[in-house]
Amino acid sequence: MKLQLLTRIKADESMMIPFRRWELHELPALTQGSTIEIWSVKTCSALDSPRYVIVFFQTKKADNLHEDVTLLDNANIKSIRLALNSDYYPQERMLLDFSKDQYADAHFNYTEFNKCYHNCQEKRSLVNFAEFKSRPMFVIDCSGRYLGLKSSTVDINVKVVERANTALPGSPQTQSIAKITIESINLKVPHLTPNDDIKLQLLTRIKADESMMIPFRRWELHELPALTQGSTIEIWSVKTCSALDSPRYVIVFFQTKKADNLHEDVTLFDNANIKSIRLALNSDYYPQERMLLDFSRDQYADAHFNYTEFNKSYHNCQEKRSLVNFAEFKSRPMFVIDCSRRHLGLKSSTVDIKPILVCSMEKTS
Repeated sequence: MKLQLLTRIKADESMMIPFRRWELHELPALTQGSTIEIWSVKTCSALDSPRYVIVFFQTKKADNLHEDVTLLDNANIKSIRLALNSDYYPQERMLLDFSKDQYADAHFNYTEFNKCYHNCQEKRSLVNFAEFKSRPMFVIDCSGRYLGLKSSTVDINVKVVERANTALPGSPQTQSIAKITIESINLKVPHLTPNDDIKLQLLTRIKADESMMIPFRRWELHELPALTQGSTIEIWSVKTCSALDSPRYVIVFFQTKKADNLHEDVTLFDNANIKSIRLALNSDYYPQERMLLDFSRDQYADAHFNYTEFNKSYHNCQEKRSLVNFAEFKSRPMFVIDCSRRHLGLKSSTVDIKPILVCSMEKTS
């Protein structure tokens, strides 16, 4: 999907991009004897925040052949709101009373959903005002939230300026001033559509109530500003995620004094005199044995082998593709940790991601 911008994006400017995706979450039962229910559905990133939330209720219809699960029930809701951190939708509480036919606000939001979602002027509602009393469906519109893309104030870290040749007498000092303007942005949205044969296989497994393995790929960038001075061991607590979001590959590299420097290429990595590097996922370590590296003696074959094996494992092929050979790897190392062979079952557990770095020098920048 290519986004053609009406105006060019300059430095320190932002652009808002709406996005859509459907998810289903189920609360087994409301708390007995309580008039207020706060349901923590999930914790997600800002990019995955919802635009619309549809809430409905059903009573004693699960695993019941004599009940129509497509019909909804009235749970005598007095008010319903959505909390996204400190933001509430709608901002004011809806005062509902279905026994007195006071539910006009809820029905209005339901009828407005088609206009807002499809960006049209036509209202389409399968349930009229009278039927809404017995079959309510609460639509919460939080579409005012967008995906925001904001450019940096300066463009120092995305360009390299060659130094002027001052060795010759009389050579002038040159200074390059350039600005970067974004004219278009290509946003790749992945879609998965199985064919009919795969759909039948999936339907068979779903009916048998079998567990399904769902591999997925997503790239994330985490930056550690600096290593701890005066220490040779660094344990970096990157984040805590769910078992489904645990990483399959972790790529670690280092840079020295390249941030906000016009004369340094930020696409090149530096040798930080690493002796060993491991990844801790809870109680599991990858690799299981420590790598005994010594770049000063050209003892880094294990690290280079993991780097060359990444293409085979990631693309599931037999071809090795490495942009850096063994000699160049000494000055531009990139450490690849393969943890894709973990059992990625559907578990509601958490995983702590902690890279463990061991340096050969007491002070590394």
